[in-house]
Amino acid sequence: MANESPIQGWFQQGLNYHQAGELAKAEALYRKILAENPKHSDTLHLLGVLQQQNKNSALAVELIKQAIAINPNIAAYHSNLGIALRNLNCHEHALASYERALALKFDFPDAHYNKGVVLEMLELYEQALQSYCYASQYKPDYIDALWNECLCRLKLGDLSTGFAQYERRWQNPKLDLHFFPNLTQPRWNGQDSLTNKAIFLVAEQGLGDTLQFCRYAEQLAQLGANVLLGVQPPLKSLLSQLPTVSGVYVKGDVLPEFDYQCPLMSLPWLLKTELATIPVTQQYLSATEESSAYWRQRLPPSTRPRVGLVWSGGQLHKNDHNRSIALTEFAPLLTLSERIQFISVQKEIRPNDTETLARFNIAHFGAELTDFNVTAGLIAAMDLVISVDTSIAHLAAALGKPVWLLLPFNADWRWLLHRDDSPWYPTMRLFRQAYSETWRDVIKTIHLELTKRFTDSTSLTDRELLLLQRFNALTEQQQLAWLTLLGD
Repeated sequence: MANESPIQGWFQQGLNYHQAGELAKAEALYRKILAENPKHSDTLHLLGVLQQQNKNSALAVELIKQAIAINPNIAAYHSNLGIALRNLNCHEHALASYERALALKFDFPDAHYNKGVVLEMLELYEQALQSYCYASQYKPDYIDALWNECLCRLKLGDLSTGFAQYERRWQNPKLDLHFFPNLTQPRWNGQDSLTNKAIFLVAEQGLGDTLQFCRYAEQLAQLGANVLLGVQPPLKSLLSQLPTVSGVYVKGDVLPEFDYQCPLMSLPWLLKTELATIPVTQQYLSATEESSAYWRQRLPPSTRPRVGLVWSGGQLHKNDHNRSIALTEFAPLLTLSERIQFISVQKEIRPNDTETLARFNIAHFGAELTDFNVTAGLIAAMDLVISVDTSIAHLAAALGKPVWLLLPFNADWRWLLHRDDSPWYPTMRLFRQAYSETWRDVIKTIHLELTKRFTDSTSLTDRELLLLQRFNALTEQQQLAWLTLLGD
């Protein structure tokens, strides 16, 4: 007994630390084990998983591959190798790892789920659906698989099934859906008559979601309801302009009496929305006349068309790294500033964008944009809004303004697949990122379309033509360096 190896005890203690989230302590014990036995495959595997948790995917791949070389028949090794490879954007190799895991253990819900995620990245959506279904078959309460199945169906345009499954969001602990948490009135079930009844529609997720789905208030009013709306504070003034809503409230307000409550994003399901029946109008929101008049006076006179720019959203958004870009990415567009007046219509500016904003003299009104009604007044003065996927894009489209929307490769479900238009917004045009996950080609396309829309190429000066030609020939890094010289 005195010569018994302590490795098993170290391993169990390291595993306990790992499961408790004490990663530094777990890593120390894992490395202690490997110093004693470099071929301890379970430790190599878990150290790889730990490195993946620490965002070091390359090292994770190396360590898990070492574990597989020692013991190639453990399904979990291959599944976790797939996760690390996916995070390195090696999607085909990740898919092969998941398939190897499932060949070893088909009733492995995590491998099915993760295979579905990478199949979506490869645009194999029907196969992804099958993987999510297998995951929930072997683990019926697998909320991530159920949720991804729902979003995948919506992305494919199966709105009737997708919105029915969207009700699963209440089981998803990752979503905060409680802006008005203590309502006791019954939820409207889509069947009970609303004639002469008051219904309180409750915002539940992001600002963009509220702007997109508040359109359903009109349908409920047509069913005879007195429609009340509970929203986020920045939207109260704007949405008070909705003609079919009799009152708009924020958390903390004293609420009137009402008969039913309903989460705003349950309405597409309850009202049986399909692609052909989306309630769509050219414009369903308006700024107050006071806000519009303020900006008519505030904006500097210009004979040039005005184009509003939105290049980043809130940094706390879970997908912000995919949707927001640096203002320098818009550099090719800014070569047209002699022909177009570019105006920032977003409130927050990140430190890295300040210099670019000043260099190209882009008007920015940050502190003046106190709520969405004020922003709506500014957007009303624009001829076009070019935006990444933020709430301002929803606002501009709901105001009926032409909107050019920049979408990441794996875009949100509401933009569907392979379309350059949106059934939700008739004035919106979609510009999608290619599989390369860079914005350069998107910006080039917008640059070309912007030139067509607002300039006559036959009337461009020699200098402008030279700028356009040279920009299209340069790399992204060279473009930025050249613009820096021009700005100076």
